Amino acid sequence: MIHLEDPAVQAALIGGVCSLIATVIAAICAALIGQKLARIQRLKEQLLLAMNDVEFLLHCEEVHCSNVDGKLDVTKKLEIRKKAREQGHTWSGLFTPGRAAERRLYLK
Repeated sequence: MIHLEDPAVQAALIGGVCSLIATVIAAICAALIGQKLARIQRLKEQLLLAMNDVEFLLHCEEVHCSNVDGKLDVTKKLEIRKKAREQGHTWSGLFTPGRAAERRLYLK
């Protein structure tokens, strides 16, 4: 029979309950941190994919705006961008090929 009035038993019960609570809190924190790290990794992968898409589209724009002799027609490119802006589309310019390359180095 357990004597709950005994101070040693009370101390052992309190210690056991506190250990259990500490373990549960640590497990919950580890799970939350793991989920956050997994989410950050997924976002990094999505950002890299988006930067690759932007780079691809910029290359497509250059190819589209090329003349027969293979030189880039800057005025045609600017006209196309102007028309896109007139239709309500915007481009931040944050993911130019050079800036995207810098960000890739940081993300890896």
